[in-house]
Amino acid sequence: MNCPRSLSAKPLAFTPAEGKQTKAVNVLIEHRRASTVALYLPWKRKLFGDHIFGEVMALPAKPEVHPWGGGVGA
Repeated sequence: MNCPRSLSAKPLAFTPAEGKQTKAVNVLIEHRRASTVALYLPWKRKLFGDHIFGEVMALPAKPEVHPWGGGVGA
């Protein structure tokens, strides 16, 4: 099985293609010998504390974590 080697998640402000900035959770998936993908899950809080989630967006990304040491392909 070809599983990701590293995952990291963080909250951030994200501006999707339609141009309106929103809060999102960003999950970065890195693999030692493959592409890095950034997943964005937009969200907003409703009046009484509930959350509304948008659709997940996946975009190519640059590696950030490098858990294997010598960089991509090491």
